[in-house]
Amino acid sequence: GRAHEPEAAAKLPDITAQLQRIPGVERVGLAENIPMYGFSFEDVFLPGRDSVPRVPGVMGPIVSYVSPDYFPATGVRVKSGRALSATDLAGSELVIVVDSAMAKTFWPTETAIGKCVIVGARTESCRRVVGVVSQAHYAGFIEAPSMHFYVPLAQAAPMHTAGALAIRVAPGRTGLVSEQVRTVLRNSLGTWTRSRGVMVMSEMLAPQLRPWRLSAALFTAAGLLALLVAAVGVYSTVAYAVSQRTHELGIRVALGARAADVARLVMGDGIRVVLIGVVLGVALALAAGRLVSSLLHGVTPHDPTVLVSVSILLVSTAALACIVPAWRATNADPVEALRAE
Repeated sequence: GRAHEPEAAAKLPDITAQLQRIPGVERVGLAENIPMYGFSFEDVFLPGRDSVPRVPGVMGPIVSYVSPDYFPATGVRVKSGRALSATDLAGSELVIVVDSAMAKTFWPTETAIGKCVIVGARTESCRRVVGVVSQAHYAGFIEAPSMHFYVPLAQAAPMHTAGALAIRVAPGRTGLVSEQVRTVLRNSLGTWTRSRGVMVMSEMLAPQLRPWRLSAALFTAAGLLALLVAAVGVYSTVAYAVSQRTHELGIRVALGARAADVARLVMGDGIRVVLIGVVLGVALALAAGRLVSSLLHGVTPHDPTVLVSVSILLVSTAALACIVPAWRATNADPVEALRAE
């Protein structure tokens, strides 16, 4: 939920207590802005440096003024150090939490914990980094990587007030909890709830994810069709080869070859051809990876896990396609083979 007016923002701590009593609500955090609906930037300075490191094409640093419960409510994970706590108050030591991108950019060879960061203007007091957290999306689900840091709401300047609630709900309870949240906001804020109301994050992300899911479904369907065609092709090729080698296989059996030896021979020939195709296919995929890189998200076109998994899948499919021809080959009649000779 979101409310811009100062009077409404002043009521949010009390509203938080009411929301936490709703069955199904796991965490409630306060923030000045919520992901996908507004973010802001702040100048930062590092003592002893004339300027801070910049990464070409990377936004930031983005700042979020949040309460301690904001991290568990939104799923932001602590990677080192600690998150913000209830003891980070106006009269206590000024602290800051940075994300992994900012920590890596500002201190690539050192730990960020304990470092000093000045926020806003060089005349401001230094804030000590107490934790490093995972990266989060703020402008959109598909966005350029950005640097991000978090400041306790209790230590923020008066202009930075809690204007939003981040609520984590137990699985399967979203619909019911949303209605109860709306009721609490309506009773507490009245007409101010019209500022934005209650939004479900999955619904906010749906328009951004829909094209990617459609593309993934189409690529998956095309891949399955290609796999089916490849399996039929391998089966047909191996079956034809076996029919052409019936006499040869029969003679092998007549000379003492076991059924397992014949099956191994047939399957080995079939899989050998597929292995050559897999090697050529991987080489082609590596060469053409740049052409499809813009269609991928969260994975590189040269991801070794994907290439190895697909290779294993293709070889396994080929092995299955060779089973029936190999079984037929083991039934080759040595008498008919010798009679034909």
